[in-house]
Parts: sequence; C-alpha cells; structure tokens
Amino acid sequence: MSRLSSVTRAQLAPEGQEVWDTLRIRDGSVIGPYPALIRVPELAAIVRRLSNYLRHIDAFDRSDLELTILATTRACGAPWVFDAHVPKGLEAGIRAEAIEAVRSGSLSELNPRERVIVEVCEASVRDHRLNDALYARAAAEFSEQTLIKLIALVGYYSLVAMVMGAFDTE
Repeated sequence: MSRLSSVTRAQLAPEGQEVWDTLRIRDGSVIGPYPALIRVPELAAIVRRLSNYLRHIDAFDRSDLELTILATTRACGAPWVFDAHVPKGLEAGIRAEAIEAVRSGSLSELNPRERVIVEVCEASVRDHRLNDALYARAAAEFSEQTLIKLIALVGYYSLVAMVMGAFDTE
C-alpha cells in the first residue's frame, strides 16, 4: 500500500494534467515512480524525458540495457522493478541462466560481458564508484560514451528504486 494517497488526473492543476497525459499507460493510469513524482509535475516530466532517452540508448543492444536494469534493481533491493523487467529481459535475449545469476547474486554463470555489466551496476550502487580494476575491464568492453550511458542508466534505475521504495508505490 502506498504511503501517498491516490491522485487522479482530474485532481491535478492543468500543467500536471499535461504531464499526466505523457506518462499514462493504456488504461489511463500512471505507474512506476510516477504516482509519486506527478505531485511535482516538472520533476515528473524531466524524469520521463531521461527515461525515454535512456531506454533508447543506441550504444546498447536491448539485452545489455535490460541486464543493466535487472542488475541495478537487484542491487537497489527493488524486487518489484526487477520482476517487471524479467520478461522484457528474456524477450531482449538475455539468457535465463544470466537472469537467475543476477537474481541469486552468483555471477559464475555469466559470460565476461554480462559479468562486467553486473559488476559495474553492483559497484555503482554499493560503492558509488568503480575500483581501478573494474573500471579497466569496463573501459576495455565499452566505449567511453557507452560506459557513461551505462552509469547514467544505473543512476536512473536507482532513482526509480528509491522513489518507489520511499513511498511504497507498486
């Protein structure tokens, strides 16, 4: 149960209603961190723009993107977001064994690329930095721009996990 009361589109000021219309899903509701963020429409709009950009990063193939999301949400302790992305990850081509390795925290089943992605996510969430050895492995695997985008994606999903966890949204 959410710590915040439900808000409908009709309860929002006109600028909030405009933002709501950009966030809503097919049934007209807003989901994820947006039931909380819509209370600050400008912030919700900025977060949505960032989400749209990060979900369409041309530097990643879809499986790398979804693996980053899975590893980040697991490291953040956000099982509801993790579970929502498992089907997307499978559809994107992530091996079921890799998803289970991320879920369990046992990384021995990961190939080298998967492992560096997961370790970058975990270190970023846990330590807020990459040690020299991990940075060197990540820099060898990804271009500088791709690594920057990967870290930004970790930051975005950390934000999602924090907002949803703080306000107990579903």
